Amino acid sequence: QKKWRKQKALEEGGDVGAGEEEEEDLFTKMAEAEEAEKAKFWTFVDEKDHFNMEKMLRTGFTKIDCQEERYGFTALMRAAATGDVEMVRLLLQNGANPSVKNNIADSAIHQAWRFWDPHHVLHRRSHVLIEERDAALANEDRTVEILLALLRYNADPNATRSDGSICLHEAVRRGPIKAVKMLLQFRSDHDTEDHQHWTPVMIAERSGNKEL
Repeated sequence: QKKWRKQKALEEGGDVGAGEEEEEDLFTKMAEAEEAEKAKFWTFVDEKDHFNMEKMLRTGFTKIDCQEERYGFTALMRAAATGDVEMVRLLLQNGANPSVKNNIADSAIHQAWRFWDPHHVLHRRSHVLIEERDAALANEDRTVEILLALLRYNADPNATRSDGSICLHEAVRRGPIKAVKMLLQFRSDHDTEDHQHWTPVMIAERSGNKEL
């Protein structure tokens, strides 16, 4: 097609070089505009700006599953990883794909615990640190809401991570019980072995948790 345009320009006595430069300038401007839109998109995700995100998606932004370069995270993964339930729902409602995997084979469903405080277990059992306990319990509820949103939009409950585990392994290890029950309702396979040959059932038995 480029050769044809050159030939046509020569036949018409036109400046081939000038035409190519104009075309290159146009493509450069289009690429710059697309990158600027992506930058705004990621800003809305990071700042949890639901209003402007919804506005952007309604006006035709199509790169909803674009992945950041370093780890390959999508906006949906980032929203799940930061516990932003509303953003997760908004992205899913506008066509975000929950099955996309990042550079370490995680999908959005594997991110539903990442925002928990490192001392989560200690806090949720505390009878002294009341605020911390309440925050830990609220985070568990957010995890359940994120999982439910993803599963309703056909996230695979048996999607494996790089270590062979599925999110049911994580739910059994970390809780809450509601998350375990929900994953099982959506047919998460409790006999899946990770690369260490552990199944969710084996982890539950070893935990000694009678609820499990």
